[in-house]
Amino acid sequence: MNVERCIELHNEILRHAWVHSGHDISQFETVARSWMNHFGNDEPGILSDLVPEIRQFLQQARIIFNEPDKSGGFSFFFWVDNLATPSNFFAFEEMVEMALDPADDTVPMKCEYEEKRFLLLYTLNPLASHNVGLLYDQRSHLCILCPDFDDIERVLWKRTKWYALDVALEYWLDTIRTGNIVAVPGKHPRSHFDLGSGNYPWRYMRFYKHMLDETLEAFNNLVEAIEARLPQGSSLNDDNDNGNDDDNDDHIIKYGLVDADVLQLHNISIGFAREFVEKARTPRFKNIAPGLEVIATSTISKQSFIPDTLEKPSKQSVPPILLFYSKFDYDQSQDQIEPGGTGPFGYPYRNNTSFPAGLYLLQTMSDDSCKFILPFSIGRKGYARRTDGSFYGENEPKDSFDDLYSLGFHPFETTYAQNFASILQNWLGMVERGDWKIDKNGVAGGIEIWKEADTEEHWEKYVIKRNLDKSTLLC
Repeated sequence: MNVERCIELHNEILRHAWVHSGHDISQFETVARSWMNHFGNDEPGILSDLVPEIRQFLQQARIIFNEPDKSGGFSFFFWVDNLATPSNFFAFEEMVEMALDPADDTVPMKCEYEEKRFLLLYTLNPLASHNVGLLYDQRSHLCILCPDFDDIERVLWKRTKWYALDVALEYWLDTIRTGNIVAVPGKHPRSHFDLGSGNYPWRYMRFYKHMLDETLEAFNNLVEAIEARLPQGSSLNDDNDNGNDDDNDDHIIKYGLVDADVLQLHNISIGFAREFVEKARTPRFKNIAPGLEVIATSTISKQSFIPDTLEKPSKQSVPPILLFYSKFDYDQSQDQIEPGGTGPFGYPYRNNTSFPAGLYLLQTMSDDSCKFILPFSIGRKGYARRTDGSFYGENEPKDSFDDLYSLGFHPFETTYAQNFASILQNWLGMVERGDWKIDKNGVAGGIEIWKEADTEEHWEKYVIKRNLDKSTLLC
């Protein structure tokens, strides 16, 4: 554990929250006391169960439980409320012991239980049914966010990667720097891009500038890479031909996938999807990936989930939006949905049982979240993996129509959907390495190529790795 670095990052996050919620920085040193200063004399017996690195961290890591002269709480960060109190450090130890019971063989490859090994370092904000928080392993000095009681077994599987505490804190700080999570004054007005929360002063932004910029850069780089490999003499995509027969028209870079008036007609209004479709580089080809065509003005009608009437924008009214489509459909009657399941998109779309396969933007916390729906299932061969390393069936491999490129369990937050830019960057690698061939229509090959994701030879190319340092297995 890099104690000094962890102290620095922790206090930087708390200082950011204090200043950006409208407070004077000169008050910070007075209001934000160290954890040890606040709790050090409360339960000295518990402190003796902490490793020296954690005790040193708590000596200088600051906390703010309440603003001066105000009754409301003050959260350390959006995901976690604060450093745990002494009485909560080992509050979940009994559950950990049960999860690691060697007599219970329902979960394979579990870590060994040791008394006082796992510490609840940060408590979770009210984001789950039965909140837990950031668990810290005092033996390996690694940590992971465990949102709910039900996740305890999952985080203790041997294949689950845990991370150094400074990596977790740096990741949280990075979401602040990019504008994904912001601290605001208490009376700051909300927009429909702002999920808000009871985690004052933090808010989670569904859509922000860096998200759009990163995705446009990834898409435009992919388009440029494909166009650079088009056979000599390839013609423009008919949808994007402006009727100019000039020989130099092929060299004109255009932007926009669908005409603005057509977007409005189909009720794709403000938000990430609208901004992306209007500003993305217009491809001179049809196929952006094997068997997937880029949505265009003439094919926008393939949307199956957009309502006929324009609703006031909200988290609940953002439907799945098809960006890259297959000529084949997903058929729910062929999907092995568990009892009570609702299909790939859940409520309120469970009655949509047949729709085009392809890449969809999702209705989730982030507007750039997406899901890749295949017209067939893959996974039962046991090679396909999610980002977190799990099979498409968690512990046992099974076929799935919608797990390709899925994120799985996130170590530092409660989101579970892959972001659009990461998939585009993965595809760019496929093109640049020559894994995918290019013909006059763009990326060559049919939808069947995606079955490579469940083969011994190719599966790793279809897994999006986490861009985090110092990750390792717990046991």
